[in-house]
Amino acid sequence: MGREELAALIAILQAQLEQGTAGVAVGSWKIGYEKKRNAFIFDKCENEGYCEERPAVVAIDGSIIDPGGLFWLRPNSAAFEPLAYGFP
Repeated sequence: MGREELAALIAILQAQLEQGTAGVAVGSWKIGYEKKRNAFIFDKCENEGYCEERPAVVAIDGSIIDPGGLFWLRPNSAAFEPLAYGFP
């Protein structure tokens, strides 16, 4: 990551703190950066592989690409949809 991405991450984390428990970063164990999507991945897997939730994905501009959540539900969908994060 470069300076722009680091500054964006700081701004995103500050915004998430302001949202309290409603923020998408709550429950994250790791934060990664995906250059291809220019987004931060807030990983919610415990113990290097145990996952009950898919990660939240936040674009560098702070917009929410995917709020994360239970694997079998996606935003605006009542059915399971395969994800692009490498999870089933």
